[in-house]
Amino acid sequence: MKLRIRDGHAMLNGDKTEYTMDSGSVDIIAEDGRTMFGIRLCKDYSLEIDSGVVCKNGGILHDDAFDIRPISSNRIRLTKPEYK
Repeated sequence: MKLRIRDGHAMLNGDKTEYTMDSGSVDIIAEDGRTMFGIRLCKDYSLEIDSGVVCKNGGILHDDAFDIRPISSNRIRLTKPEYK
């Protein structure tokens, strides 16, 4: 299943460039080059999100687990706590 993505910040500046991800998935990479989050579009159009691996970003070593916080009825925040 194909997935299209675009840079949300660039959209604010008028850049509407979209990138097709033929695999249907995208990895968000931390500063150290390791996967911080993996996002996959499933056949039922749900999202599957993988926590990646222990990685360093922003000078902090992050765990490979999630903290999930509801923000509203249509938004959640996923964070990776500091590795201890």
